Amino acid sequence: MTVSPNRPSAGDKVTIQPKLDNGYEIDKITVTDRNDKPVTVTKNQDGIYSFTQPNGTVKVEVSYKPTETTPVETTWNNPFTDVSEGAWCYDAVRYVSANGLMNGYGNGCFGPENNLSRAQFAQILYNKEDRPGVNYLLQFEDVSNDA
Repeated sequence: MTVSPNRPSAGDKVTIQPKLDNGYEIDKITVTDRNDKPVTVTKNQDGIYSFTQPNGTVKVEVSYKPTETTPVETTWNNPFTDVSEGAWCYDAVRYVSANGLMNGYGNGCFGPENNLSRAQFAQILYNKEDRPGVNYLLQFEDVSNDA
């Protein structure tokens, strides 16, 4: 989600723009003040929510739920020879493949029984966030500088 402005003063109108993934909708948006008292949140017609900043800090929480009419992708050309249509992982593999989160090993295999490395998990999270630009150097003791 995006909250604007970042550092509002008491009385400022603050907007919340949730980021929705395909097949999900807002379940609930709650804003509480520094004393854990609820702050009134209004849903605007453009899908952006707003509230008036109270004195002090606030906590903003957004929860999501699957849409009741989640579109089911009817055509998926399964590129993986190791994932058959009755396999325990078929629906999950279909989802991550169709949504660009994972694309297997490139040799027609997905590897549903393989262990997931930290690098693979990081790539999945990066894909999930629509591949944002990274403008800084991350250093880890167990990762060589040319990795």
